[in-house]
Amino acid sequence: MNIFFYRNIRLHLSVVIFNWMFFYSIFSNKIYSQEKIENKYKYSLKFAVGFGKYKLRDKVFSPLRYGGTSVPISLQFKSNRNKKLIHNISFFYDNFEASSSITRKYDWSANYVNAFSGELNYTIAKKMKPSFAKWFSNVYVGLGWKNFFSLKQYQITKNNSQGSVDFISSLNFCLNMEKKLNRRSFLLFNVRYAFFAYVWGRVRHPLDIPNLIDVDEVNNFSNDNDIGLGGISVGDALRTGDFLTLNRLIQLETQLEYKYSFSKRIDFVATYHFRFYQYKKFSLTSVGNSNLLTGIIFKL
Repeated sequence: MNIFFYRNIRLHLSVVIFNWMFFYSIFSNKIYSQEKIENKYKYSLKFAVGFGKYKLRDKVFSPLRYGGTSVPISLQFKSNRNKKLIHNISFFYDNFEASSSITRKYDWSANYVNAFSGELNYTIAKKMKPSFAKWFSNVYVGLGWKNFFSLKQYQITKNNSQGSVDFISSLNFCLNMEKKLNRRSFLLFNVRYAFFAYVWGRVRHPLDIPNLIDVDEVNNFSNDNDIGLGGISVGDALRTGDFLTLNRLIQLETQLEYKYSFSKRIDFVATYHFRFYQYKKFSLTSVGNSNLLTGIIFKL
């Protein structure tokens, strides 16, 4: 019930914000050049909320593929004091409840997944002039540091729930491209791909489904205590992680964004956001989600 309560609060908040933004744009009489705006204001703050779809599969708990919906929230601070170098700090959060096609068909209401995830990103990118720059207004290439956290609770049966946690701290290659549509609107495409990461994953012992995997192997990574921490400190637990590179980890994130300037200080933004990660703890873990978000950008 708490999950649905918070989702409704976020939806109502977004309606209030966008109604205000709509009427503000109607009563604003001035028309501004987007290029002049970008040159004048060195910082921006973006807030966005939307709707997301999730797919996940963790064979430690179940061979089924689960799916669900979420209401994500995104915050971003951008600095472009130096026109050839941009800095981005962003935060992303969502939660969801997922079920499988089999559990929906046969009404196994006790079998589902509750999860929430968050990530904190920092990106620094330099403006480039590649051969294909004529197709884009701006092209930036850089590096990013991404810290991703996901906590999932699997309700296996009515009286048995198990937990799983994933933490990924990664270095990413980043590519940002901007296309000017007219003097007040832009189309932006961003992609991030991890090439080196520290990954830590733990589970609570899946007591009721020992035949799905090698139990001895699971015991090396988990126990009967909550999310496998076993009473040890968080620092000691995190030291049990592993360093992964391209051949053992897939972590991809893309964004397609439309931006429209309502006034010299406020932009409207609509974003399609896709995230996917996959790695092997002791059995393959795959999680992917896509989000549609709308929000506003305040120029500072």
